[in-house]
Amino acid sequence: MGLHFPNRNQIAFVNPQGQLGVVDPYGTQMAVLSVDMPASFHFPAWSPNGQHLAATTTDARGGALVVAEAYAAPERPLFRTLYRDGTERPFYLYWSPDSQAISFLAAHPAGLGLHLAYPTDTAAPAPQLLTVGQPCFWQWSPRAEQLLVHTGADGADARLEFIPAQPMRGRSAHVVAEGQPGMFQAPSIAANGDYWAYTVRDSRNSRMVIGCASQPEKLALPHQGGVALAWSPMQPLLAYICPTLPARHFYGPLHLLDIHTGDVRTLTLADEVVLAFFWSPNGRYIAYLRLDPATFRQVAPRPLRNGASTNGHHPPPAPRRDDPLLQLWVVEVATHERQLLLRFQPSEEFVAQFLPFFDQYALSHRLWSPGSDALVLPGSAADAADDEVQILVVPLAGGTPRPIARGRVAFWSWQ
Repeated sequence: MGLHFPNRNQIAFVNPQGQLGVVDPYGTQMAVLSVDMPASFHFPAWSPNGQHLAATTTDARGGALVVAEAYAAPERPLFRTLYRDGTERPFYLYWSPDSQAISFLAAHPAGLGLHLAYPTDTAAPAPQLLTVGQPCFWQWSPRAEQLLVHTGADGADARLEFIPAQPMRGRSAHVVAEGQPGMFQAPSIAANGDYWAYTVRDSRNSRMVIGCASQPEKLALPHQGGVALAWSPMQPLLAYICPTLPARHFYGPLHLLDIHTGDVRTLTLADEVVLAFFWSPNGRYIAYLRLDPATFRQVAPRPLRNGASTNGHHPPPAPRRDDPLLQLWVVEVATHERQLLLRFQPSEEFVAQFLPFFDQYALSHRLWSPGSDALVLPGSAADAADDEVQILVVPLAGGTPRPIARGRVAFWSWQ
């Protein structure tokens, strides 16, 4: 057996040439995995057990979903193609919690197709189509037996339903929302699987709902505008952002709901506009992004449309001067203590592809280190000598961010 790349505490990244690489958190050991492949790689994702690394690609023949084994016989090709299509190109992937399946989105004549592929089972059937809808957001259940899928945004054809991961075994999908799904993107399932969060609306108002198996609406809270939400990985605490006034976006202060007491705390300033947030693996911290006051150009609100404008095509990077300047903050959940870690100019892919759909990407692509002591981001620090896009490791304890590679996007392994 030969070692292709380490499978623990590593960062996968895409370099400026579109090649896929793996690097350690200090930039001392680096391997470019796709050097001999005439394809451009996009948004690599680690399997939760660290044994595989998957990515979508584009080349002259169309688009593909490929996977590589961390440890494999040296005489075998590093990458295996799980799906390829000339027109219905894949553009987003999300591993199941047990690392046995990959759910992925691809273009489809009727909108977007949600598919399942089985990279670890050589006898598995070809990727299966689970459902079609646009936009399409989902979360795997903790035991990987089903997916909670939200399609159609808040339109007339919107649906929120649990879909079994193996429908051929006789189980059928069942609808979750009692009313019309509201303005949110990815639904959220608690770490223990007992609760799920989403929003519903009627002609007059919208409410955020906590549901469970015994009660469709265990708890409901009114809200303004859209909502982006995510459960703590450790406790029954739900973090969410929403605007203070009605709007077709979810940007706003960061809140924390304790579902046992019903208490809501605001973790940021009441007028702070949070663009995205990410729980640390240990549940102790939440990292969040906001526009730097020096940025006058506003980020265009583009939630609720994943794949609608790009449909799997990845635009060339825009001039760096057009990208916004962001601030990376971290708040400690228990104490509300906040600290500013970094002012940076993110990569174009981060702004255009990742940021508007952060709540979905946070389920599949990790910015936090496995030890909850650092984050990885693609961009250039505000005080950098030039604006070259680098992969930056930002320590939670403060100090100078470490540039470890040149690249467009980067994601940490789960362990």
